[in-house]
Amino acid sequence: MGAASLTRVLVVPLRPRMNVIRTSEKTAEILGSSGTLRSACLDAKFGEVEVETSEKNLILRARISDGDAVLTKGLPILVVSKVTDEDVYLVHAL
Repeated sequence: MGAASLTRVLVVPLRPRMNVIRTSEKTAEILGSSGTLRSACLDAKFGEVEVETSEKNLILRARISDGDAVLTKGLPILVVSKVTDEDVYLVHAL
């Protein structure tokens, strides 16, 4: 019980800093970036893409905005927007 209380006392002051780190993601650099489809397929419910930015390669959860379309692995894509409440990016085929 003592160790848990001590850990809480040490960790609670760091919470605001961790939130800053978590929310400092550079979404603007990701929007408009191109990449390739990484998962077996991409539709309106599920998908994963790999995007190259100036700093690093990112693997993102993605969906296609057109509900009827299904894309297959390896196709080039363009990231067009972010669904913030779900942390998912909407993409279009290039």
